[in-house]
Formats: sequence, structure tokens, C-alpha cells
Amino acid sequence: MFPRTLLSKTLHSRSEHLSRSVNIRFQQSVYRCYYSQNYFEIFNITPKFIINKNELKQKYWNLQKMYHPDVESQPSNTSVNINNAYEIIKNDTKRLEHLIQLYSGIDLEKIHLDQQFLIDHYELIESSDSDIIRKITEMHQQTHNVLESLFSDKLPESVDWKTVCVNYKKFAFLSNFLKHHESFSCV
Repeated sequence: MFPRTLLSKTLHSRSEHLSRSVNIRFQQSVYRCYYSQNYFEIFNITPKFIINKNELKQKYWNLQKMYHPDVESQPSNTSVNINNAYEIIKNDTKRLEHLIQLYSGIDLEKIHLDQQFLIDHYELIESSDSDIIRKITEMHQQTHNVLESLFSDKLPESVDWKTVCVNYKKFAFLSNFLKHHESFSCV
């Protein structure tokens, strides 16, 4: 049987360790959930929805020439971070989601597609119309145009983020549909 003081110290030590461990895990989860690196800064470009993709590509290659593991004397994760940033910034949907995460504070999981949008989409798919893909591509382009107009050289503080989020959901939904249709039509 443990002496009372030894037992007390052991329990106290374990509770401190558990408390620190829980606190560290909590901080890490908060960091993952709420902190997002500004990938636009990596490429030194202005955070906005419409970007010059050729300029982005050029900056990407210039950075890779400097930081690629085959070139860099000391290995680091810099090249991996550059690749991750490039994959997000070059893709319209991911770039828009990144902007929303950086500036809006809105939880995208709580934003839902409006019922009429879904009804229109599914009625179009169920119809015998042979131009379904063309029409969905038009819907996708219209949503892209709406998003462009919502940003149109505005500072992040003046953007209507709620409307952006709703249109982001539509844009992502249509992008996924078109991407999956392409993968099925290639088979």
C-alpha cells in the first residue's frame, strides 16, 4: 500500500500530465480548425477570387527553383508548403474556400444549399434533355460570374461573406458534378 503522501503526489502528477496533454491536444485542434496560413502571402499576390493564373504559375516555379529539396542544402517542408499552397490557389473552388476561411469567420458546414437550387438541379438531371451538361456548365459559369461580381476589387472587409458562402456552396456542388461527369465519361 502507498503512503498517503506518495499516493497524493502520484495522483497530482498524473492529473497535471493529463491536464497538459488535454490542453496541448485542444490547442492543436484549435490551431487546425481556426488558423489557416494565408497561402496568397507565399506567392506575394493579393488575396482575391480572380487571379492571374500565369503569374501564379511563374511564381510557383520560381519558388520551387529556390526551395525544392533537390536544390536546398538543408531539407525542409518549404517545398511541401509551396505545393499545398499552389494546389489551393490555382483551383477556383479551393481558393474561394480559402478566402472564406481567412476572412469571413463563417463555418461552411452550417451553410446549406437552398432547396430551389437543388430542385432545379435534380429536375434537370431527371429530364430527358440531351443538353444537361451544357446547361449545368452554364449554371456553373453563372455562379462563377456572381462570385466575381461579389468580389470585384473589394477589400475583404467590404465583401458580403454570407452571400459569398451561399454561392460558394452552389459553385462547389456544380464543380463536383461536372468533375464526376468528366470522370464517368472518360471511362
